[in-house]
Amino acid sequence: MTVVLADPNIDPATVEALIFPGEAANVDKTVGTPEFPPKLDVFLLQDETCSFSDDIGNIGAAAGGIYDSVIAEAPDSQFGVHGFRDYGDAWVHRNISALSPVKNDWLNGVGALTASGGGDFPESQYDSIVAATTGPDACEWRADTDVTRVLVVATDATFHVPGDGASYTNNFATTSGVLTVNNVTLIGLKAPGAGGELDALAAATGGSVQALSSNSDNIADAILAGLSNLPVEVAMESDCANPISTGFSPTSQEITSGDDAEFLETISVAVGAAGGTYQCSDWATLDGEDMLDENDALITEDKTIHVPGIDLTPETDTNELGFDLDHTVVSTVSAGDYG
Repeated sequence: MTVVLADPNIDPATVEALIFPGEAANVDKTVGTPEFPPKLDVFLLQDETCSFSDDIGNIGAAAGGIYDSVIAEAPDSQFGVHGFRDYGDAWVHRNISALSPVKNDWLNGVGALTASGGGDFPESQYDSIVAATTGPDACEWRADTDVTRVLVVATDATFHVPGDGASYTNNFATTSGVLTVNNVTLIGLKAPGAGGELDALAAATGGSVQALSSNSDNIADAILAGLSNLPVEVAMESDCANPISTGFSPTSQEITSGDDAEFLETISVAVGAAGGTYQCSDWATLDGEDMLDENDALITEDKTIHVPGIDLTPETDTNELGFDLDHTVVSTVSAGDYG
């Protein structure tokens, strides 16, 4: 498994500028974002029919590395496991492991996957996706609006639809609607034999489809590639205070996490500002969360703004003169004294 992690940063890291009262300066700013959004709920919906009998061992072997790679960049993430088969089997879908930040919960959930049944070639994916997303067997997504919800669906079969018999209830329209209403992005893990249903659901929810090998030995790379192809909202914040103010264009933007976000910052100095040196900082937020480095420290761009003052020395001078005599006063006017 090869994982190349993005390096979160703000460029430039420091800004020093001389700005006169009533004037402004512009600075181009680049925010390099991490590989994954900062808070992930990752729920694996795994095909547990007979055709995955040779894959489940590889999935279990990869589970630890998947967890470690995600937590390294998105430490406030959770993982869960759900399985599906088909109507006519002992069960249609089941919640094996609820979303949890604990590594062993994730490993135990993946380790409990089995392969059996399935009957005909298509399976109950539509109904199982809806069940995993909402309802009594749902994975209980976190309610926080800054959490990115991801349903990872692994299958090698086409999808049953209503009218195929048994109790099939959902189709593409109803399933994509449930995912969208619940703000869930679908990542499809498409093994040989799967149809186009995963592609359509991924496209409808802003996700992606990753190809699996015949025995899923590339599942770690596939999941991490999908998680690194998720949207993230990037915005800038600043603690600059009067007489220094900042503005950013655009105010925020949605990019793929791991890519760069470009901003134009305008640094303004108020009219009548006292001369001096002012210091303040900017930082980036990702989906409303402060962007941190690998040590969980806030990544900042630190600015030093020099505001010139004007000094007249001496300001006044008094001398008594006799008739027809002159008095010369030498005054110094200095601008740019910000020491």
